[in-house]
Amino acid sequence: MDYVRQMEYAFEDFRRRSRANLAELEEQQRETRDAYNRAVEQALADARRFREEHAEEIEAARAAEAERELLEVEARAEQERLEAEARDQRDSIARSALSRQTQGYEAPSDDDEWDDPDSQYYRRDSWLV
Repeated sequence: MDYVRQMEYAFEDFRRRSRANLAELEEQQRETRDAYNRAVEQALADARRFREEHAEEIEAARAAEAERELLEVEARAEQERLEAEARDQRDSIARSALSRQTQGYEAPSDDDEWDDPDSQYYRRDSWLV
């Protein structure tokens, strides 16, 4: 029976130590949670104080960023406008060249005039002789 008492004593000692360890663990968790909450509150207070102290600088930086973005948008729009204008000019030149190419010489209705040396003189491609 001595072994039974020793076992009961060992189990009771184990339960007592486990309860003590759990209580200590819960206390540490509570302290950690409290410390975390205090740190968060302190950080928020520091952030508020910083924003209040540097409000003018922050607002100036925001305004400068907004102005920079506006200038970028305007520059991009101007670049697109110039590209569209250049594209229109290139298209216009191409249409004009195509029109000149398609406006070739028309043969006279009478074949005799086509063989006429005087009409060939005036229909020549280059006037640089």
